[in-house]
Amino acid sequence: MPEYRYSATDMSGKIIRGRKTFNTPEQLKRMLNDEGKILVDFTETVDKDKSKKMKSGELADFCRELGSMLESGVSLVRALNIIGSRNLEPKIKNAFIDLNSQIKKGVALSDAMEMQGKKFPPILINMVKVGEATGRLDDSMNKMAAYFEKEKRLNGSIKSALTYPLILGVLTFLVVILLFTFVIPTFTSVFDGMSIPKITEIMLSISNFFTHHYFIALVIALCIALIVYILRKNEKFRFWFDKKKIRLPKIGNLLKIIYTARFSRTLASLYSSGLTIINALQISKDTIGNRYITSQFDEVIKNVRAGNPLSDSLMLIDGFDPKLAQTIAVGEETGQLDSLLVSTADTFDYESEMATKRMVQFIEPVMIVIMAAVVCTVMLSVMLPIYNMYSQIDSQGRMAKLVELAIDLCRL
Repeated sequence: MPEYRYSATDMSGKIIRGRKTFNTPEQLKRMLNDEGKILVDFTETVDKDKSKKMKSGELADFCRELGSMLESGVSLVRALNIIGSRNLEPKIKNAFIDLNSQIKKGVALSDAMEMQGKKFPPILINMVKVGEATGRLDDSMNKMAAYFEKEKRLNGSIKSALTYPLILGVLTFLVVILLFTFVIPTFTSVFDGMSIPKITEIMLSISNFFTHHYFIALVIALCIALIVYILRKNEKFRFWFDKKKIRLPKIGNLLKIIYTARFSRTLASLYSSGLTIINALQISKDTIGNRYITSQFDEVIKNVRAGNPLSDSLMLIDGFDPKLAQTIAVGEETGQLDSLLVSTADTFDYESEMATKRMVQFIEPVMIVIMAAVVCTVMLSVMLPIYNMYSQIDSQGRMAKLVELAIDLCRL
């Protein structure tokens, strides 16, 4: 239950402050009224430990262990006690201890999970509710273990695939800083008094800025970082950015496959476990990872509630692979929607892994070309004046030889 920090007044007008734990603010107000106090203001306190989400790998391990023990006949209390007694991170260990404590008081596991704040995702809580209602909690936990294992594998493949481009980007940045702060300044004295190309002037100006006005460059970099941070927190910008991502050449189509895989995997897990298609859609839309696509699901749910086929509604989603709606249409026609959703989710999981690899294959050469272009531009700006200088020396040497030849001819 959430904890509220409140301020209230008693009959004499004295301000009273305190903290109380209730399910809703209405219960807090009712309790204060019963004590002859009037609620003035309240805020819900945030438990930082409960605001941290468990990772996919941690959730997969928890679901797998709990599902196996329940399947073997171990009671829920004992199973949680065994899991909580292991050498775990404090935030996870405390969560399991709290779960066990709530269950001993008679609280359902799903409700105890909800009391943990954001630590357990909604899909797991709803799957636990299904398991509690059907008496097959072990089956629900095993399904969730497989779900989070796939999510962990997909997230891991994306992170590992983007590691090399990230390293290239960092190296490119370091090379640029090295060239402009150490390499180019060594040529400044050489080019004094010379007629140099425009590109060399630009490079020398940039180098001079980095070496003599580095404080301003640092302030600009910090400002850019601050702007990026603010924009990432701005919902309107994130919505706009998510919309533009799926429009990018090459990368946009690959992202669509990844988003479709996330949605179809969640929808298949929930619907095959017995949740209604409406509830499954409401939970699945929040696992996509793209605000623009998620915003379109209000209309999808409205259409499905009105009796329209799910396939027709999903066909209108901008950002999904069209194959998802086409496969669901087949499932609706044959009456095997749950089994087709599972097979479709497996297909899209595989395609998302392939899409990630193709994305990296596209990003890697682009990063290498950018790095090569930067280095070549700097080298060109340095070599052009040197080449011109040697050309002038060579032409002056040839002129001197022609003068000597003319003098010799005159003597003859």
